[in-house]
Amino acid sequence: MKAAIIAGCVVLSVLSAPGAHAGSQLLMMLPPDKYDVPYTGSLKIWITPLPVIEYFCRGASHISCAWPGVKECRMLILQPVAEGKRFDTLDVDGKAVANVKGNLALALRHELGHCNGWPNDHPDGRKTSFEESVTMPKLPTTTQVACTNSDRIFIECKIAKPWWPNTTETRK
Repeated sequence: MKAAIIAGCVVLSVLSAPGAHAGSQLLMMLPPDKYDVPYTGSLKIWITPLPVIEYFCRGASHISCAWPGVKECRMLILQPVAEGKRFDTLDVDGKAVANVKGNLALALRHELGHCNGWPNDHPDGRKTSFEESVTMPKLPTTTQVACTNSDRIFIECKIAKPWWPNTTETRK
């Protein structure tokens, strides 16, 4: 209990630190043009809360991550990002960034770049603010989308679905 209280105080102090205020900029990389193209393999997307992102992305990101395969790519997207809602997070340097508006198009284009072969060290990436408007990528018509809770249990997706290529959800 004491550890939980201390951890909560640390989080609050980080989020209230200088630079962690509304309007702080969260930067993300857009892939170079050769990787910023429609993905043609099988795509599976999980919309999930932060604990699942932290578990599976292993600290590489607090927003999204992808696992490219030969003919399939799987990715996780943070729920507030998919919903276009505001959230608090950490940048790649571990600094707090508060009140960031979800930018699904940017997160998808970044991860689809990895699906298309863009290396994890982001060579030739184009730094882009999470607040910047970017074009939504075209997703394969066979894309499957599922939502999970913090316990990694599949739940009904209760978000607007206009960006989904079809209404079929996956449970695999």
